[in-house]
Amino acid sequence: MTYIKRFSALMIVIVIVAALRITAVKASAEASAFISLPDSVSAGESFEVRLSFDADTPIGLIETDLVFSDSLAAFTGGSAYGSGGVIHVKEVSDRESLNMSVPLTFTAIAPGEITFSLSNCRISSPDGTPISVPSASSVMTVAAGGADDPAESDEPGLDQSSQSDKDENGIPYHGVLKSITVYEGELIPEFSPLIYDYVVKVGHDVEVFEVDAERRSEEDSIWFDGSKKLSETGTVRTIRVYDDNGHDNTYRIVVQRAPAPEESSDNEEPSSQEEISSNTAAAVVTTASPQADTSEEEEISTDSGSSLSSRASSSSSASGMSELRQKLMPWLIIILIVLILALCIIIIWIKNKSERKRRKIKSSSGKR
Repeated sequence: MTYIKRFSALMIVIVIVAALRITAVKASAEASAFISLPDSVSAGESFEVRLSFDADTPIGLIETDLVFSDSLAAFTGGSAYGSGGVIHVKEVSDRESLNMSVPLTFTAIAPGEITFSLSNCRISSPDGTPISVPSASSVMTVAAGGADDPAESDEPGLDQSSQSDKDENGIPYHGVLKSITVYEGELIPEFSPLIYDYVVKVGHDVEVFEVDAERRSEEDSIWFDGSKKLSETGTVRTIRVYDDNGHDNTYRIVVQRAPAPEESSDNEEPSSQEEISSNTAAAVVTTASPQADTSEEEEISTDSGSSLSSRASSSSSASGMSELRQKLMPWLIIILIVLILALCIIIIWIKNKSERKRRKIKSSSGKR
């Protein structure tokens, strides 16, 4: 019996050590995220938002959404894409490192308090094993800007510093634009002669971006710079306004081009007989009633949206199942070890009991 107790104690110690080791490995595979940005900026000013990630094991992939208020700031550059206050960041590490950082540039649009936060953040090791799902957020303040004429601080001794060169609203008569016209998208923020940085968002089908401007004074000269042809992510156009008396300002327009749609969605065929029947029915209704074109298009768009939503839900579900398996695997191993331990103890107990019974019978036979 002493042998059984010792063996049982040994197996229990082994199981406890294994559980602690697995828990320690899991605990060490943690990661944290940080968002670094200025405490405050002025409206119309560009600033950097840096996403930093640290982990106890090498990082292979970072994928996250950065959420912010696009009425207060506009995304102008970096390894990300998106619109509507949500940009998607996906960065792959080219070397084994315990930390990664992703710099992004923005332009402040209007005064207010902006919160930048991470959503759906996932960090994986180089072999694809999930490490952690950290979260982070940071707040900054956008102050009202554009109250002073930049030409004043550059050369205060020139004539343009006097109030006689400005109207009742403080807008100079020289070195500024009266209007900016874009033929795709719209200026963000709304045009003002004293705001020099703008963002324009266009669709991916837009390949050429045209811009025109009207100077406030006929004595000023105007110069356009930057390529009209858009790259995959967009381009930057500048408009310089100047005269011979030192009035000189440059307006900057950052053009953001939407990402290309997935090819599979363009060539997708109806996946079931129901879709074919639905499309046929829609065609019949359109032929019979031309006035219903708009409603039919809305229904088709709704069906497409539902299909995309279903695919996204299915993908999210598969990812959730993968994470659940990763979490349950260590506990399944521990349960299996416990079951093996219990089976060994039962076998040894039965064997010892049989041995004692055999000895007892032999002893009884010897006495007779």
